[in-house]
Amino acid sequence: MLFRSGVDSLADTLEDIKSGVTEHLKILACDAAIIQFLPGILKKFVASAPHVRVELEEMRSTDIALAVTERRGSLGIIWGDVDTRGLVIEPFRHDELALIVPAGHPFARRRSVRFAETLNFDFVCLEAESPIYAALRREAAKLNRQLRARIQVRGFDALCRMVEAGLGVGIVPRNVALSIARPMAVVMVGLREPWAARELCIVYRDAGELTRVERQFVRFCGERQS
Repeated sequence: MLFRSGVDSLADTLEDIKSGVTEHLKILACDAAIIQFLPGILKKFVASAPHVRVELEEMRSTDIALAVTERRGSLGIIWGDVDTRGLVIEPFRHDELALIVPAGHPFARRRSVRFAETLNFDFVCLEAESPIYAALRREAAKLNRQLRARIQVRGFDALCRMVEAGLGVGIVPRNVALSIARPMAVVMVGLREPWAARELCIVYRDAGELTRVERQFVRFCGERQS
């Protein structure tokens, strides 16, 4: 956590005044939203609202939902399959999970596979608290199989690099595979499972608690669904 002195805060305020910044927007977002969607969305939003300063903080979806619930944040973007009881949920973007394998892997020539087929191999997974890891374990249990998580990492970049090194296969959002993994020696393979289609959503406690610029951002995202 970053603690700022009163001098630092005053300096920021003076800089905002000089720059014409009159409003601040803080967004808590999961890594998938930051990597895949927010750069393009924020580029357009800031262009339409040059008086707004945006602070973007990366957190796990479960932590974001808890932070918003406990009023440590107002606005979050998370995977839709975490506990959001007590929060308002609005659709943000659609996504799809895909398998990535090292170049030369038996699946590398396949266009798509079933999840059951992948369970014969070691996995590189995200950490235990991640929604994707929880989903993979849940789906493996439905098949009466175990997920062989050989290595667990914090982020998608590390996951892709471990797969490239031949330490296992991995499952990541398709757009992550297309962006992060593109220059790596890995191959993306489709995942023929209904649960591979996923939803990202915006969460907040109550519209009446949002600031004007927070409501403006939520509306902006809804008007530009892709």
